[in-house]
Amino acid sequence: MERRILIVSTTALLAMLMAALVVFSHFSAIHSREAKREQMEGLQLYAFYGSKGEGIGVPRHQMAVKLPGGIGEEEVSIENDYMERLIAIRIPGAGEDYLDRNAVLARTDHVKGIRMEDGLLEVAMDAVYEVEGTVEDGYLYVDFYRPWQVYRKILVVDAGHGGNASGDIKQKFMEKDLNLAIVLELKSLLDEAEGEIGVYYTRREDKNPSYGDRMQLAEEVRADFFLTIHSNSSADGQMSEENGTEVMYDEAKEDGSRQLAEICLEEVSKALGSKANGVFPGNRDYFLRNSKVPTASVEVGYMTNQEELAKLAAPEYQQQAAKGIYNAILRAAGEL
Repeated sequence: MERRILIVSTTALLAMLMAALVVFSHFSAIHSREAKREQMEGLQLYAFYGSKGEGIGVPRHQMAVKLPGGIGEEEVSIENDYMERLIAIRIPGAGEDYLDRNAVLARTDHVKGIRMEDGLLEVAMDAVYEVEGTVEDGYLYVDFYRPWQVYRKILVVDAGHGGNASGDIKQKFMEKDLNLAIVLELKSLLDEAEGEIGVYYTRREDKNPSYGDRMQLAEEVRADFFLTIHSNSSADGQMSEENGTEVMYDEAKEDGSRQLAEICLEEVSKALGSKANGVFPGNRDYFLRNSKVPTASVEVGYMTNQEELAKLAAPEYQQQAAKGIYNAILRAAGEL
């Protein structure tokens, strides 16, 4: 009887262990031939230490992905969705069952979950990270860095409105689209620039993140300043002769917001040749009032002015606006 009880207990224990291993491999996805030789001290401490003699406690990388045979670095792409805290790794030749046959190894203090679908490995992170990937010996090695470990200055750029929040609508034009077009032109300029400024965008497509999510991004990356881009309208929303560039800031704060607003007004109006109407108090604006970093709201031009509306909708004018904002960012990064 005792022997039978022992066999049943052992069998049950083995079954529980096997189930735990299955869950572990699918949700934490942390196992490999090299790692099996290392000591595991709980999920939070389990890390990849490499196979080149570095020794326990000195991890070479924070994540390792085994690649299909013949896949090189030029064939693997990594995209970083900062707003969703999601890293997407495109691996050619990897199907949905790839993780069942190949290991993904990661530090679980950064990685919260993974899934594979149609050659796309999605990695859910616990925060915003900069990502660096290299391919060596059939593995993609990935390292994560917090923004302030990489950049001297950090900026968040917001294209106002988006999704079901169109902003002002005049004739066939929606403010959300004009704002985004300018921000995407700005992104092109910043992507080409060599420098130590890290830039994060609240949206790069027709989405509408909440005010809270937009502000949280700035807080999480420890932004030095925040710019939100808008297009203006007259007080009653009717077409008028009002025109020019304006910038709002929270006058109740002494955090550099006014200086940032003045820099933006000068550089944007100069780039556009628009009338510089001035900087205006914006404490009544929820976004400006609640942002915890120096923030300015750039009102590029008036949609309720027929001539300025036509300019705002023109790609050349959007590029000029982006150039002005770009110049303002470079100045602010050196002065704030």
